Amino acid sequence: MKNSSLKFYDYHIWANNKVFAHLQTLPQNVTTEEVTSVFPSIKDTLVHMYVVDHGWLSTILRDESSDIDEMKERVEVLAESAQKQDITGLQKLYDDLYLEFREAFNEINDFDQIESIFFGQLDCSYHDMITHIVNHGTYHRGNITAMLRQLEFTGCNTDYGAFLFEQQK
Repeated sequence: MKNSSLKFYDYHIWANNKVFAHLQTLPQNVTTEEVTSVFPSIKDTLVHMYVVDHGWLSTILRDESSDIDEMKERVEVLAESAQKQDITGLQKLYDDLYLEFREAFNEINDFDQIESIFFGQLDCSYHDMITHIVNHGTYHRGNITAMLRQLEFTGCNTDYGAFLFEQQK
């Protein structure tokens, strides 16, 4: 299961990078333009995705805080820090996070191993965690495409099939 989990995570990186590359071709203010959607702006969506992925990395690393308030504070600090970045700086944060995930994945021998997470409230495998991370990203990349359309811009193709075609070349 390790290879399929890592391939699926590679897709997540590829799809996020496609979105960032596409956003770099658009006017700078597009990412901060307010829209009626799940989040008030594309940048807010990207910050949310980053913070949630960061939280999953902490989970994989078994770095669960014993204090909910402390965890909430860490999330707020992380979100504020990411929010201060322009789109290039935000992509750099993502790139650094991908490297941290890779290091964590290198330490996992069995991706089907069941772990007790979220203060013992959920038992799931590393493969399930990665599947959630990728699905969460897919959902919000769809939000970004909808936001771009509201702003009269096109999105970009981040379908898993497009990833497979590109990998085959």
